[in-house]
Amino acid sequence: MTSPLQRISDWYTNQPDKELKVDLAFLSGQFLPDVDEDALLDPDGKIADVFASYLSDRSLSNKEVAQRAFFVKALIEGTLTTRGTAEEWDKVKTTHETIRDNNPDETGIRLYNQFMSTYEQRKAAWIAWANEWQQQVNRYLIGRGIHNWYHSNR
Repeated sequence: MTSPLQRISDWYTNQPDKELKVDLAFLSGQFLPDVDEDALLDPDGKIADVFASYLSDRSLSNKEVAQRAFFVKALIEGTLTTRGTAEEWDKVKTTHETIRDNNPDETGIRLYNQFMSTYEQRKAAWIAWANEWQQQVNRYLIGRGIHNWYHSNR
């Protein structure tokens, strides 16, 4: 039986959009224990590798796998609450508009235009990924499912 942590890892690693993976890893990874700030802020997205490694640690006991699955599930759900719906993306857009309006210099406008250049694409990708996540949760990662996996693998 596939562990809940492996299911999370598969969901994460099967995402073909590296930028999405880096964004999720950054937003969630800042709460990982012992995360290196250099990895978190690395412009090449090193945090995505750190996050993937955290998900695929094979040295864990079954109890540690279940604990980590609960923890990571909470991190991902916390992140997806700000990226998983059109309404949340409208809030993100409004925030960027406010930043642009408060910084009408060339940098503020450039950053806003950069954000807007991929807005619809990023929004659709995040919402689709959040829906995939919800399917995983409903099928395998509800609290009872993680408990059942743990108790059947003791």
